[in-house]
Amino acid sequence: MLNDPTAMSEDEKRKYVEMVTSTTRFKNYNETLKSNVGGVDSLSKRLEERARIEEEQRQANRRLLSDANLKAERKKKESILKMTEDKVQNRAKYKVQASEAERTKERLRREAERKMEDYWERKVKEEGKVLHPNGSSPSPAQPSPEPVVAETDDEKMERIEVEEKRREEEEFKRMVEEREKEIVRERERAEEVARAEEVMRVREEERAALRRVEEERIRLEQEIIEKEIAEKERVEFEKEEAARMLREEQERKQEQLRIVEEQKKAAAMEKIRMAEEEARLIREKLEAENPAGPIRQKVDLSGLSGVTVKKDGGGEKPKPKPPPKKAISEEDKKKAAKFGIKLDDL
Repeated sequence: MLNDPTAMSEDEKRKYVEMVTSTTRFKNYNETLKSNVGGVDSLSKRLEERARIEEEQRQANRRLLSDANLKAERKKKESILKMTEDKVQNRAKYKVQASEAERTKERLRREAERKMEDYWERKVKEEGKVLHPNGSSPSPAQPSPEPVVAETDDEKMERIEVEEKRREEEEFKRMVEEREKEIVRERERAEEVARAEEVMRVREEERAALRRVEEERIRLEQEIIEKEIAEKERVEFEKEEAARMLREEQERKQEQLRIVEEQKKAAAMEKIRMAEEEARLIREKLEAENPAGPIRQKVDLSGLSGVTVKKDGGGEKPKPKPPPKKAISEEDKKKAAKFGIKLDDL
């Protein structure tokens, strides 16, 4: 009966429509349930993805900070090593300079002693006396001291030269000490500058690392926001697409129902035409068989009330009279209603 919609009764048609409606509602409920479950799964996946991205960001930040600390520590060690090497080199240089100063001092001292000895030797040769190297009188072993000889111009010049040499040595020694102190001060200033530059460089590297970390965090947040926006747009698009498909499905079903109604109406009209044609043929047949008069006879018209025909004796055929209308029962109306026929219109 489902294969032939025109043969369905109103009750069967109603049950069929209810079945289709309940099936559609059940399908829509399943789709909604699947959509909700998919939404929950998608939300949990997004949360897991966000937690994973945040953990990766924290690990990247820790790696960057660790790298910055390692670089700073390595630079600090390199700076300390370089300072130590410079200190060793400077110490060696200072030792060389000090040894040179000592050699120069010793040379000047020997030259002064040699000149002093030459002076006393020359003095002895000139005066024929044995004098003490320091210019004093002979040793106390001699019976009587000799009178002090007056200092000559040459002796005075020699003494002045000796004093000048001594002053030069003291001045050179003082200059060497000042130079050593200046070198130490320059080294300390260089070490202070190097430490300050190292601190500034380390701070700059830390700021650069923090800046890179902040930029990476902002980029990840922007990516998360863009993904959320894209997910929302996708969900909205899927909802609109589902609503459109539902509307199209409803329109298609309405069109099918309209076609079924038209087919039922066409089938009912065809049955009415066939019933009228059959009734006409029966009347013509009865009239041809009974020319003397109508014969009342019941004729089955597929569930319709019968038609009576009056049959008289021979003679001239009278003009047939229309049969009297008979009241249509409710049972006949129900039978005709199955085919979409209204007996009140006949």
